[in-house]
Amino acid sequence: MRMHKKFFSLTLAFVLAFSLGIPAFAAVEDTGFSDVDAGAWYAEAVAYCREHGLMDGVGNNRFAPENSLTRAQLATVLYRIEGEPAVTGTDAFTDTDSGVWYSNAVLWISQQKIMEGYGGGRFGPNDPVTREQMTAILWRYAGSPTASPAALSDAASASSYALPAINWAVSNGIVAPASGASFVPKDNATRAQVAAALMNYDRMAQPASDAKILIAYFTVPETSGVDAVAQASRVVENGEVMGNVEFIANTIREETGGDIFAIETVQTYPGEHQALLDFAAAEMAADARPELSTSISNLDDYDVIFLGYPIWNADLPMPLYTFLDTYDLSGKTVIPFTAHGGSGFAGTISTIASQEPGAQVERNGFSVSRNSVSAAKDDIVSWVRELGYTKTAEQPVSAPGSDNVLVAYFSQTGTTRRVAQQIAEYTGGDLAEIQRAQPYGNLQTEARAEIDNGTRPAITVDAGDLSKYDVIFIGYPIWWDEAPAMIATFLAENKFSGKIAAPFCTSSYSSIDNSLHIFRELAPDAVIADGLTANSENVIRPWVNQVMAQAKQ
Repeated sequence: MRMHKKFFSLTLAFVLAFSLGIPAFAAVEDTGFSDVDAGAWYAEAVAYCREHGLMDGVGNNRFAPENSLTRAQLATVLYRIEGEPAVTGTDAFTDTDSGVWYSNAVLWISQQKIMEGYGGGRFGPNDPVTREQMTAILWRYAGSPTASPAALSDAASASSYALPAINWAVSNGIVAPASGASFVPKDNATRAQVAAALMNYDRMAQPASDAKILIAYFTVPETSGVDAVAQASRVVENGEVMGNVEFIANTIREETGGDIFAIETVQTYPGEHQALLDFAAAEMAADARPELSTSISNLDDYDVIFLGYPIWNADLPMPLYTFLDTYDLSGKTVIPFTAHGGSGFAGTISTIASQEPGAQVERNGFSVSRNSVSAAKDDIVSWVRELGYTKTAEQPVSAPGSDNVLVAYFSQTGTTRRVAQQIAEYTGGDLAEIQRAQPYGNLQTEARAEIDNGTRPAITVDAGDLSKYDVIFIGYPIWWDEAPAMIATFLAENKFSGKIAAPFCTSSYSSIDNSLHIFRELAPDAVIADGLTANSENVIRPWVNQVMAQAKQ
């Protein structure tokens, strides 16, 4: 069985054998790399990518955060994520080689139109990836979703092909501006920036806690006498025969409490294995759209669609194409799951993304060999829980009123922003971003010096008058075990007497505890709630409930 880890199932430790001169820091136990300081802005992203199997180092205990990735390397990353699907033919580029480590990846990614050349027949395999190229590649990989224009001072300098991608990435906190409101699209993307983008993309499709879920699936259980151990496409559980995909769908329903919908066709498919494959191959050759006998009348009611299917001839079954042609899934999260004969997803996640460009297609799908489905129930449950869609009876405590709750936050990479947005959604409160008035020149040096020296840099906050708020959530990343200096400025410049100040931080490896002293020192008249280290989706809601319950007392 192959189960995708959230967004990626494979590491990026593939061809990074080169090394450039990077100043070495002291070894950091938390990140595992000698050149990644625990207080660096990218430390959380590097640790996250390492822990989740998204990105490894370059050897000798080094990550080389300021080095770049080549275009061929990034193509190989995405190709391996897809399970290295079989490719045929040759690419049309004049500057790529045949039979080398990137050949299949470049062919696949160009055929999928995720990554294309410069024109004139060039792909530029050894060229470093620029920030706009990296962003455009991730955007196409995500299905080219739409987004409103981002407020960037240098948007006009971006290539026209990359601007929709930049708007999407900045609006969703996937790729942060390099400094202030400047994106610097033509600059090369560093490995640190790539790590941050991968982490942010991985975390982007966080499930809404009150999401309405539909589990839609297509299955054809074979009736040719194969048993539950050696089955091709069926499971026998408690005497009931069901298709493999139906078994997975029912397990998802039990875990999520979602509604279930069987995609069924007017025509009947053969029950014998080879006859079924031959029938499916003929449908594919004809690009058929089999008529469906079942329909969904209330699709608008659902936020999340778990979509299940078998792999037939390394592709979606043609009834799935009918389903995707029939229903517009724009604005919904689509989560694929499949049973297969050894091909994994065979590129079908990208196919779904291209068929439903307005949907957010989750790359962390569940795939299992058809011979292992009956033993996969625990793995299915673990996957659903990892996604965060396990049903729960607990509901958030409502805010006393949306007008008296503020969620203020500072976010360098977009991670803290997403937690703040969640808290604002739970409470109905206002959202305000804390920004440094003067962008950092050298973030690593200047930010560390501010913390060490107790400096309070000038800030801007789009919150207006804070006097009307009774509860103020204050969020930030952890830098060198402390809050960034902008938080000290925010606390010192505002009056918190009688208000509840609720600190929360984002960090993969550090606790909020060491940073809380500035709340006691700079907001002594506030009622300081217990701080939250928001390193898991599951801890946010209970903590918000606790803070809001305190506000009602």
